[in-house]
Amino acid sequence: MSNIFRILLLLIFISSCSLDNKSGLWTKTEKIKKEKKVLIKEQFKAEMASESELNSSLKVNLPGKLIKNSFVNNLNNNNGQINYNGDLKKTSRFKFSKIHNIIDFEPEIVFANNNVIFFDNKGSILKFNKFSKLLWEKNYYSKNEKKSKPILFFGSNKDTLIIADNIAKYYAININTGDLLWSKNNSSPFNSQVKVYKDKFFVVDFENILRCFSINNGNFCN
Repeated sequence: MSNIFRILLLLIFISSCSLDNKSGLWTKTEKIKKEKKVLIKEQFKAEMASESELNSSLKVNLPGKLIKNSFVNNLNNNNGQINYNGDLKKTSRFKFSKIHNIIDFEPEIVFANNNVIFFDNKGSILKFNKFSKLLWEKNYYSKNEKKSKPILFFGSNKDTLIIADNIAKYYAININTGDLLWSKNNSSPFNSQVKVYKDKFFVVDFENILRCFSINNGNFCN
């Protein structure tokens, strides 16, 4: 059989095949496509975060006395061990400006002589006594600096409170009165907690540089 004859037979066979669903040539392919479309389903839907308080009526009771053993005695911090009776009581409420991005920096609360020191989103430093009464409120930022909503990092040494923030400012105030002792600016904003050692304090800035300053005047350590 010649090659020309074979080619003619092949063309006749192809032309006789129908491309519609009756021939069955494309039926399986279409079924597979339809089945794939059915299998595509949304498994997880986006949910809005709930801002309501969970378990608002929950009460926590902790043991009133510390367990005295070698393990517990080795646990310590700058404030010492606190003998807490385990009762959570609501004493009062103070409304201040909400800090929106506090979770990105995790600043610490300062405890000094049964008093609490923290700040709001305008850079105001607030000191409360153990009864939640406001003792004083100080703000050492300009109008433009307040708009930046600075995040403050605290470090304390006796009667001096050290403050470093995320807008490159660092300063010291009297922890008892809130009066400003000195104020300086860094070349880069700070993004870490303040650690105090003797007459110096240490803090890391956005350039990933560990800075050392004098508590007395804020100058760089020699």
